[in-house]
Amino acid sequence: MKGSETVLIIGGGPAGMEAALKAAAAGLQVVLVEKEKETGGLLNTLQGSFPDWADPSEVLRKKKAQIESNPNIAVRTGTIVASAERRGSGFMCRLEPGGQLIDAGAVIIASGFGLFDC
Repeated sequence: MKGSETVLIIGGGPAGMEAALKAAAAGLQVVLVEKEKETGGLLNTLQGSFPDWADPSEVLRKKKAQIESNPNIAVRTGTIVASAERRGSGFMCRLEPGGQLIDAGAVIIASGFGLFDC
């Protein structure tokens, strides 16, 4: 996998999942990194979502199935990006646990958000 053809996406929530699908559809190799045990982010815990407060579980199930069936997407759950260094026009990133090195032409940070009270 050449670095210029690989996209590393940090965060496996809705935005990271959609970014992975779009990059893979463009013919790029994708490594989707999620620190939790499963992708989906906060949608895994919500009972309803804006704007119509529908249960997001069906949408999430479909996105997960699309990602799992896409040969251009490698998912690494329970994983963090421990380091990233600029290398030419790309990045050399080290994943933990395991120390796997990813030579990425682009990095997308889709690290999500936290719930808050107003």
